[in-house]
Amino acid sequence: MTIIAKDKAAKLLFAQLCIALEIEFRIRGFRPDFEGTEFISSIIRDKYGRLQTFSGAFVTPTGLAILPFSLSFGGRGDTDTGLGSCAIIDTTGKRKQIFSYLSILEYLINAGLVKPQLDRYMSMLTKGGKIETRVAIVDKWPVFRSSAIKTLPYDLALEFEYADMVAA
Repeated sequence: MTIIAKDKAAKLLFAQLCIALEIEFRIRGFRPDFEGTEFISSIIRDKYGRLQTFSGAFVTPTGLAILPFSLSFGGRGDTDTGLGSCAIIDTTGKRKQIFSYLSILEYLINAGLVKPQLDRYMSMLTKGGKIETRVAIVDKWPVFRSSAIKTLPYDLALEFEYADMVAA
């Protein structure tokens, strides 16, 4: 896995959460400002240095804090998390929850803050393919992610596409 600069990974996370949580329907006339929006985050680790909580929000150029989230991890560190450990602004649909959860995990992986690959989290999320409703949503992840990348500024989108090609 190629580690991506945190500021670039944050822009992808912003794009993904905007799409997953349908922010344009919540804030009239909202258009993502990738250059002017600031990512504010916090990491809490236990006494052994293991990740316990990652939380954040985005602050728009007008000062509006949007898309708050929190993801907690259990006593075993970065492999000990699940969908129920993810707090987001909208829990009305499994698709929104799953895509938000995977987006936050992808940020942590891209930034080098957790070690497991995203496919491991996907397997845990679907219980190895046994939860069919989740499998159907997780199978749509590549299309969702691709659509989020396309909303990024052109040069940044190319960087993510190149990183994906190198990783493949």
